[in-house]
Amino acid sequence: MSRYGGRHTIFFDGQFWVGVFERWDDDRVEVCRVVFGAEPSVRELWEFLRRGRRLRFGPSVAEAASAPTRRNPKRERREIARQLAGQPVGTKAQAALKQQQEHIKTDRRDEARARRALEQQARYEQHCDKRKQKHKGH
Repeated sequence: MSRYGGRHTIFFDGQFWVGVFERWDDDRVEVCRVVFGAEPSVRELWEFLRRGRRLRFGPSVAEAASAPTRRNPKRERREIARQLAGQPVGTKAQAALKQQQEHIKTDRRDEARARRALEQQARYEQHCDKRKQKHKGH
């Protein structure tokens, strides 16, 4: 049995309005975080939802398998009320966002390291050329 779907959560994190877009396919979850800044209008939200395929989702994370169980309706109502009260993103989404942030951080670090190595090599070659010019007596 395959399971496809998604969930969109908009919340205020104290400084900015943030949208977290989750999508899942079978047992994999992908998350995208979008910072809106000011409170997004309904039109902006519909635009984001409409172009959902163009959002940059992080790497997919395995979702823990859970057996379908009958849930207590009172508990379900309480959980829905908690979500509507502005409770931030669920733990799976937080884990996926954290993994995405770490992935971006390591990519950025690797790029910076490679750029520094190229700059150092260029400085060294310039130094060698200068030394050769001095040695030639020019």
